[in-house]
Amino acid sequence: WRIATTPRRPAVTEPISATELAFLRSDIAPVVTSLAGLRASGRITADGRVDHAVRSPETDRFAGQVLERAGADPGHTVPGLYAAARDELAALEEELSRRGLARTRAERARMRWGAAPSILVLIVGIGYGIYLLTTLSDHPIHAVTFTAVVLATVLYGVFVLPHLLGVNRLTRAGRRLLADRQKELAYLEPAKQPAFDTYGPAAVALSVALFGTGALWAI
Repeated sequence: WRIATTPRRPAVTEPISATELAFLRSDIAPVVTSLAGLRASGRITADGRVDHAVRSPETDRFAGQVLERAGADPGHTVPGLYAAARDELAALEEELSRRGLARTRAERARMRWGAAPSILVLIVGIGYGIYLLTTLSDHPIHAVTFTAVVLATVLYGVFVLPHLLGVNRLTRAGRRLLADRQKELAYLEPAKQPAFDTYGPAAVALSVALFGTGALWAI
């Protein structure tokens, strides 16, 4: 059942923006990535104000929406911008799902329901174990069967069932793409002290998208 409920789409990995790469890392990362790119380009100042005198183009629509909200709320915070961007993030998730890189919330829920028969198997194992336990006094020979059932049920509940119920928000192609880009752009990792002044705002956004907020301390 889990296999039947798992969506399968051909992976489309190009083109891929910094915002999309960020979403593959976490659902809040696109907001931070957009802010990093806007901060590096001068659109947002160090104290969080929008500098309307700077007219460099936004890298994508999502970044433009973040800039608009930041300009409307001088006291904006990352959690606040994240909460306000729920619709855009849902649309981003849907787009990456169509491209075979991520799974939507609804798809993940459907996959978990696909593992429901596995819960029934666990319940049957527990029930059969209880039945054997009640018959041990009259049928001591059942002790071996009881031990085997208990061991199998515990192993199934501890190792197999959590694996079936756990659903990664990324597809295998999405995880591979993220890992490949992190390896390809490893020189942008903040620990390696990249020359962001030379690489430009786009590199700052990519660094935050792939490796976290460390790049913000370097600009």
